[in-house]
This record gives sequence, structure tokens and C-alpha cells, in this order.
Amino acid sequence: KDPHAEKFDHLTYDEVLDRKLGVMDLTAICLCRDHKMPLRVFNMNKPGALLNIVHGGAEGTLIEEVQK
Repeated sequence: KDPHAEKFDHLTYDEVLDRKLGVMDLTAICLCRDHKMPLRVFNMNKPGALLNIVHGGAEGTLIEEVQK
């Protein structure tokens, strides 16, 4: 874990790729972008995080085509 890591609420695919953020494999980011598939990166070790997302919560970082 990087003590200097910055948490983002929302990013575009291109921001992740341009900054080489390393949150996921860059090929996976490109595939999601090409198929317009939004994704959410979050801490799976945090109790209740997945349930929060399923219920529409803003857990982790949303990565999609355009910033809202």
C-alpha cells in the first residue's frame, strides 16, 4: 500500500491511462473503455463495501467514459 496514494471518487478511462495510475492492468482498462463498461475499484477487504455498491453507494472509485 502506497502511503502517498491519492483517492479519487471519479475518473475517466483516459485519466487512468494517461496518469498510469496502476489501479488495474492497463489492458483491462482499455477493454472496459472500448466496450463502454463502467467499473468501480474498491477495497474488497472493507466489510460491507460490496453490499454498499450493490445498493448504489459511492464506494471506491468510479471509472467510466465521461466525468459527470
